[in-house]
Amino acid sequence: MLNSCRIFDKSTREQRQQWLESLEFYSITGLDEIKISKGTLVTRSEIPDVYLIEDGYIQVPDIQTSEYLRSLGSSFEIQLEEKNGLWFVKNLCLT
Repeated sequence: MLNSCRIFDKSTREQRQQWLESLEFYSITGLDEIKISKGTLVTRSEIPDVYLIEDGYIQVPDIQTSEYLRSLGSSFEIQLEEKNGLWFVKNLCLT
């Protein structure tokens, strides 16, 4: 997107290739690196609010997250993100 316009919709194949080749990515010191896991299998343990995944367990930071995870059952797939070695539910929107 550039100025709310989809770039690829209004460009030729050659223009798109040139644009993609011109992109540069930078690492900014001080920002947390985030790893995203899509469709991770989660299993509820017998300990309240402890949900196990292959790489460890999910952080349950508040009561809303706790209630949401409880509503999903004893085993489910969910999108997670890792921040500083801890796993959290990705984009949890609670109303």
